[in-house]
Amino acid sequence: DLAPLVPDPFDADEAAADHYALFSLEVFPYAGLFLDANGRLGGPTTDHVQRRYAQTGFYPSLDRESADHLGHELGLLAFLAAAEAEALEDGEPQEAERMRRLQQQFLDGHLLWWLPAFVHAVQQQHNPFYDALSRLTLDVVLDHRAALKDGPIPQESGLLADPPDLLD
Repeated sequence: DLAPLVPDPFDADEAAADHYALFSLEVFPYAGLFLDANGRLGGPTTDHVQRRYAQTGFYPSLDRESADHLGHELGLLAFLAAAEAEALEDGEPQEAERMRRLQQQFLDGHLLWWLPAFVHAVQQQHNPFYDALSRLTLDVVLDHRAALKDGPIPQESGLLADPPDLLD
């Protein structure tokens, strides 16, 4: 899906500049900026995410990015999904179910509260590659959530089908 959107010939310096401009100057991939009442890093949202990491045994390297960075949050989901698969391989269905519940709780109680707004903000920058990548990321997360037990995604998760144009 993304391959047709990569410029040909590919210029790594230009790609790095696009990435930097988008995620360091325009749309910051941190939950706190979308969820914290003051829109800041290092506040209660970051603390909440760090506690969740500690509760699950996930310890990402935080020397370059804050705990509420989208990459770390997706890393937590990957960690929990791998732990679920390992528990199933080891014949521990109760532990696998616990990992599924942790994934569901993180998605419903945190990530799905801000990821749709982040994707919308990325799409407002009109970069075809990152538009598609952000939408693909959201689609994968939504598909993963739908595959977990306990029904559909709660309506109160903050998902918007078509966000309103606030400037209109």
